Amino acid sequence: MPKSAALSTVSISEAVGSVDASKPGRLLIRIIDEGEGASGYYPAATLEAAATDRVFPKGTHVYLDHATAIRRGPNGERSVRDLVGTLAEDARYVPEAKALDAEVSVRPSYRQMVSEIAPDVGLSISASAQIGAPMPGQTARTITRIVEAESVDLVVAAGRGGAVLQVIESAIAGATEATADDRRRQLEQAVAAAYRDPENDVWAGLRDFDPDTQVAYIYISDRLYAQPYEASDDGLTVTLTGERTEVAAVTTYVPVAPAGLTETQPTKEAAMPEIPQERLDALLEAEKRVGALESEHAALVTRAETAETERDSARTKLAESARRAEIEKKVTAACEGKPAAMLTRVAERIPADAEDLDKAVAEALAAEQKYLASLTESRISGFGPSTTTDTPSGKHRTLWDK
Repeated sequence: MPKSAALSTVSISEAVGSVDASKPGRLLIRIIDEGEGASGYYPAATLEAAATDRVFPKGTHVYLDHATAIRRGPNGERSVRDLVGTLAEDARYVPEAKALDAEVSVRPSYRQMVSEIAPDVGLSISASAQIGAPMPGQTARTITRIVEAESVDLVVAAGRGGAVLQVIESAIAGATEATADDRRRQLEQAVAAAYRDPENDVWAGLRDFDPDTQVAYIYISDRLYAQPYEASDDGLTVTLTGERTEVAAVTTYVPVAPAGLTETQPTKEAAMPEIPQERLDALLEAEKRVGALESEHAALVTRAETAETERDSARTKLAESARRAEIEKKVTAACEGKPAAMLTRVAERIPADAEDLDKAVAEALAAEQKYLASLTESRISGFGPSTTTDTPSGKHRTLWDK
């Protein structure tokens, strides 16, 4: 039979499973009775048929605690360390109680402990079953037949005297369910395997899931998605299927005491999303890394701005140097053979941003001629070769020919 456990048990107020530790080495247990449990409604006829079909035969294992995935081996097997004993007889139907009862043969190493805890524990079954639509007057689905039992478990809080931990949705579909805790762990593993990538700082996990629609709500970094999933036939694994869709979480508030319930009546508490410790540690580490990266980024921005300023200054100086070199080249050509001091003065008269450099050189040269003329008594007419002429006084005067 499938090896996974199914739905979580409900409030202890619903439990009717009991043990009688009056006989040394044996327990008289009530496995399950008629009524609504965590997995559906158990009619008396279903329990009576289970006795007739010997679904819980002599030798059926009795374990401590539920058959969750964490308490199973790699092949879904239970641990011998948790084996309390076995049914000493086939489970029998008790008409007046509309229940299944049986005696348990307890292993010697567990007798003292079981005798001490017997008044405070209940029973829960690990079995496969067929289900149907709700019966008239009931809202829960109907457990129409218990097909095969894996074990009967001693638990702290039982549902319906022994909640069915693994339920076949229908004889045709053959789908199974695991306990809410088991399914959550399975989905967390599937999500981590599909999307988590610590090397690239991508974190993913399970936020919640809907077992009725088989939709998982997962976070990938800072985004939330919905993605369908499917459970294997044995209920031990789940697989994410279809395309994921980005969603937004919406908070809904409901009355503390729903209509029809008194304050003393038990209500089913919604499962609160849990953040794994691994995820918390990762978030804290990521926060530290973000702080360090922000400081490093600020330093890099400052260095980049300084480098850009230095680069722009260097480009400006280089452009100015190239312009001055071009000006000096044109001035040297225009004033060939003239004193160096004159070339320097002419070059300094030319603006570095002059649009027409040839025109600017000509204007600077003209300004230099005017300047030189102002330094002599004679009018300078040009910068050509000098000639000597006679004057009325008999003296010579040097002229600059154009």
